[in-house]
Amino acid sequence: MKRRKKSSQTGRTGLLGVLSLLGSLLLLLNWGGVLKPRKKTITISRDAGNIYRLLLSEGISDEYAKYMTAQSAHETANFTSVLYQDYFNAFGMTYVGQSEAKTGVILPGGKVIYASYKDWSYSVKDYKRLWKSYGLVLFANVEQFVRLLKQKDYFTAPEKEYREAVKNWLDFYFPGGKLLPELEIPGAGGTW
Repeated sequence: MKRRKKSSQTGRTGLLGVLSLLGSLLLLLNWGGVLKPRKKTITISRDAGNIYRLLLSEGISDEYAKYMTAQSAHETANFTSVLYQDYFNAFGMTYVGQSEAKTGVILPGGKVIYASYKDWSYSVKDYKRLWKSYGLVLFANVEQFVRLLKQKDYFTAPEKEYREAVKNWLDFYFPGGKLLPELEIPGAGGTW
């Protein structure tokens, strides 16, 4: 009987030793930076510059075009979403029969009917038309821009979450208030 207890205690001691060793190893790996989460790399999309220039060509002011480009980056997962890539919808707009949209599309697993366009320029024209329907709108900053979108039921996410996302894209594509130099088109007059 005594032998069993001794064997049992030896097993527990061995298990505790292994757990202690594993804990120390994990602590050492974490301290050395091996287990630290890596920062997600965000790829610069040329489409941000293209959307920005399309907005400017539609007569949208420079400041508003920056906010709208940042919103577009958010709505399209940095211009990588199926809605953007396959259906040229740069702003996540729903389909309500607008003339610029060629049809509506329901994405897999979804219930919302999104607008589908021939190309991105039609999406930008449609977005401009939407803003015109809001009447004379003035906003001094991105907070007011997002607040107005929320008041118009443009998005369903919490306002703070949406605002922070748009701000992040604004800072990413327009650091210091200017379009990333990588997205400028040299010799075309400024950011063109």
